[in-house]
Amino acid sequence: MKNRILEITFLLLLNTSLFGQMGKAEYPYCIVDKPMFAGKTLVVRTDTSPNNFISTMERWHISHIGLEIIDAAERFEFQDSLSLKVKLNRRNSEIENSILRMKEIHSKTNSRAFIAGFTNNSQDTISFPVQDASLIGILEAMDKNKNWNPIQFWPISGCGNSYFSPRLFPGETLLITVDNNFGTEETKMRFKLHGNDTIFISNEFQGTVNQSVFNKMNNSTDDFRYILCDSIFYLEKPLFGDFEVNLDREIHFDEYTKGDE
Repeated sequence: MKNRILEITFLLLLNTSLFGQMGKAEYPYCIVDKPMFAGKTLVVRTDTSPNNFISTMERWHISHIGLEIIDAAERFEFQDSLSLKVKLNRRNSEIENSILRMKEIHSKTNSRAFIAGFTNNSQDTISFPVQDASLIGILEAMDKNKNWNPIQFWPISGCGNSYFSPRLFPGETLLITVDNNFGTEETKMRFKLHGNDTIFISNEFQGTVNQSVFNKMNNSTDDFRYILCDSIFYLEKPLFGDFEVNLDREIHFDEYTKGDE
């Protein structure tokens, strides 16, 4: 019983929603070929929860698993049109790691409270900057003084290969999932999404926070050296354009340095 209590306590400390710590944002996305939202605004749909939401990030891992299976398979055996039994001729760490990551992404995106997105209701093709297969966005909430403040941060990658801009054609919808449970105090929340040279701000919705989620972390860039990060971004203003058009991907952010956090 004692071990069980210790285990539960440890899990609670790891859960940033309950522990109340500002966390890194990550928003895997998908694009669907139909309009789902009216107007030209970013919408958080509080009447719709995720239902088997599968992002492009998750699909990449699925396709990677398939390629590794083809390379490492000794035998394929089709059970029926929906089932395939595979025997590998060797253990494959790439497959194991991709399966774990795929499950992590699927669980994380589908455990969030709401579906959110943007429909291209114009006649033009538009784009959104993406870093490491995630849309660039953060959540904001009203603090006890009724001011909007971030409860998530975005670590900027210093690697030019991290970036690209998916195309959103007329009538298509860009979809993500967002959460609203970050503590026990009720407040208003909104989602900010980086578009092409602009920042979209969603409708307001109800959520919960602890006041500690507003505290910006010290030395947070040190945790993201693996992406060559030297600055943290809270979507104060647009920083990114269309990476498919601007082939020179060298990025400078003089205004957002570690000392400015």
